[in-house]
Amino acid sequence: MLKLKYILLFLALIVLVSNLFIEKYNVFLNIAGIILLMLALYQINIGLSSNNKEKQPYEF
Repeated sequence: MLKLKYILLFLALIVLVSNLFIEKYNVFLNIAGIILLMLALYQINIGLSSNNKEKQPYEF
């Protein structure tokens, strides 16, 4: 599952950067790239926050 997060992140970055070099700007491609990017960052953030709770059980 860890690899899927980074594959989504890499795919989103490819979509967003490739949209800059296309002659005709595509808004839907840009929106799809942003959605993929947000999904990947959300999945990575969930993994990082769950690791912090295990290390520090007493958080005020």
